Amino acid sequence: MKKVKRPNGCGGIEKNKNGTYRIRIYTIDSNGEKRRITLENNIKSHTEAKRKLEKYNDNPYNVDKQTLLFEDVFKYFYEFKKNEVEKITLKGYLYDFKRCRKFHKRKLKDIEISEIYNFLNSLDCSYGTRIKTKGFLVQFYSFATIMGYINENRALNLKIKKRADEKKVVEINIFTPEEIVKLTNYRKEDEWIDVILIMLYTGYRIGEILSIKKEDVDMENCVIKGGNKTIKGKSRRVPIHNKIKKIEEDRMKTSTTE
Repeated sequence: MKKVKRPNGCGGIEKNKNGTYRIRIYTIDSNGEKRRITLENNIKSHTEAKRKLEKYNDNPYNVDKQTLLFEDVFKYFYEFKKNEVEKITLKGYLYDFKRCRKFHKRKLKDIEISEIYNFLNSLDCSYGTRIKTKGFLVQFYSFATIMGYINENRALNLKIKKRADEKKVVEINIFTPEEIVKLTNYRKEDEWIDVILIMLYTGYRIGEILSIKKEDVDMENCVIKGGNKTIKGKSRRVPIHNKIKKIEEDRMKTSTTE
């Protein structure tokens, strides 16, 4: 093996028998002892190896962290988020992670910005889902940056393009005043009508409504407290509209939750 010597403390480049190159550096192990390890192996040319070694010397990183796979970092991200968001949001992270399966076994440091951009824009799903996936990756890479696994948020400035069939104007259907009156009149026919009316007059999502407990409803002051998307959402106070006051009173009488 032919060794290419460099200044002391800057690592070295060695040529392998198969004609490729490897980068060797010194690091401190868990016992505080200095040892020589291979930073990267089977590099095609000396020029490329030199460039990578220089890049490393410009900003030496923790080698152990740099071997982390995408799926490894997600485990840390998920555990960290458990203390910040609700279960429904965590479930969303799991779906987003599964959607990124092509990166699961890749080293986080090796995933290029261009790869993430192409991945997001080629996903076989709706524009909204692609935007949601990007939002997840922005949070994921923000966490990785804070933890020192990488040096930048590689998903932050990526643009999600709308496809030709997604640029069409979509007509949004809403309930008319007459239809809302009909719903109110047929409340006793279907218990879900109450849920629909509460959604209309509060802006709550269905998951948030179903998680509301008696203690969250203040009939005296006509307010519902909280939501379930974030910690900030939990401190939200939503006025009880006169149109649903009777509904909330009825639900308070029949509810089995405390």
